[in-house]
Amino acid sequence: MMMGMDDTIDFFLEVSQILDDNDVETDKEFPEKYTRAMNRLRYERDKSCGVPVKKLKKRYRSGYFERCGNCGSECIDGKPHYHYCPNCGYAVKWRD
Repeated sequence: MMMGMDDTIDFFLEVSQILDDNDVETDKEFPEKYTRAMNRLRYERDKSCGVPVKKLKKRYRSGYFERCGNCGSECIDGKPHYHYCPNCGYAVKWRD
């Protein structure tokens, strides 16, 4: 079985507290590596959760441009079959 990303991040935060409370000796690079690993987990969680599409009103015609909510890429404009942005890889949440 696997656990979700939010539960994984909470678990590793608890592990860091246990290591701090029990005065476990680690090498001097451990805190930096741990921080990098947590940042990676948070990034992957945010990426998989997705971002809503930005709708920008067209200036000279009626309607809207649809852009990626993360990077603003035009690649997804009018293509609701895209579930991930081809530019940044974030999941795209389409609204009706």
